[in-house]
Amino acid sequence: MTSIVTEVEVVAAAAAPQMKLPDPWIAEAFALSPVNLRQMAKDRRWETWWTIARQADGAAVGILPMYIPKASEASEPIYDPRQVAPACVGGIPDDARKWAYIGGFRDLVAGSCVAAGLTDGELSKVRGLLADRAFGFAMQQGLQPFMLYVTERELIDFQKGIGKDTTSAAITERAILDGPWDSIDTYLASLPSSRRYSVRRDFRAFEKFDLVSEHVPAEEMYAEASHLIAKVKRRHGVADHPRLIEMRLRNWGAWVDEAECILVRDGEGLLLAASFVAFQGDAAEVYEAGLVDDHPARHVAYVEVLCYGPLRCAVERGVRSIGLGLDSVGPKSLRGARLEKVWGLGLQ
Repeated sequence: MTSIVTEVEVVAAAAAPQMKLPDPWIAEAFALSPVNLRQMAKDRRWETWWTIARQADGAAVGILPMYIPKASEASEPIYDPRQVAPACVGGIPDDARKWAYIGGFRDLVAGSCVAAGLTDGELSKVRGLLADRAFGFAMQQGLQPFMLYVTERELIDFQKGIGKDTTSAAITERAILDGPWDSIDTYLASLPSSRRYSVRRDFRAFEKFDLVSEHVPAEEMYAEASHLIAKVKRRHGVADHPRLIEMRLRNWGAWVDEAECILVRDGEGLLLAASFVAFQGDAAEVYEAGLVDDHPARHVAYVEVLCYGPLRCAVERGVRSIGLGLDSVGPKSLRGARLEKVWGLGLQ
């Protein structure tokens, strides 16, 4: 398919609301889905461009978004390249309006969305063409292009495609639980004996505290769980209002295929922890998690909504992998998750 790619162009997303994007598609995260790319293009805080690779009949086989801030400051430290990946943005202007986020930033992921069914070679080539065109366009506009939170698979393809002197730096790690599993016993059997012991200890503690775990449609819990998510953010030094969190959860629920909330309550019905999980085909992603500040069962409830609850949903649905997100990788690894580095990418 790549051999008949006839055009790679950059278009203003606002000028192409009806443009047909890859379908079916594949991407490194649900945040890069065509539905979410259209949603993000409506955000007036950013000037949004799409780099699109087309084949001879005009159909899009790949898209790489680009976001240029309209404000002079980064909205949050986690989106500031000077703090997240300083080695990749040497000499970057202080004015954020001179920056170009290639591949996105939402949910701390950047990457492409490409047509499903490409061979590995075609996939690599399409990604490389997209990156080369996007970086070149940004530089022509007098902007400093960079990518934050790129997976290693795409990083290699992007670097090859750009073909110039690039610089990359590891930012953090993400955790993935690999299946498939037909039962919790299958999951346990896949773990080394030391980790099986840790998991069984978690299960015993859950019973000891007389906790209740369930999963419900996500929209039933947006309001209640937002308060716990705000507590987690506050513990990490991020001020966020529950109503704003609820609004973001509702926006998230509008563009994912299916979404559920994993929640844990104690014997008196107090909500201790909650997480939101999205499902797309045979994959799942944990989006947000909230947790009480102080409770004897706090840790047990946390690992339930972070790992075991999503895992039970995955077993029911035949899901083959669960993206557990960034940070807290120690507890996730202890429970069988595979860790992958995520990267920053810039030009030397």
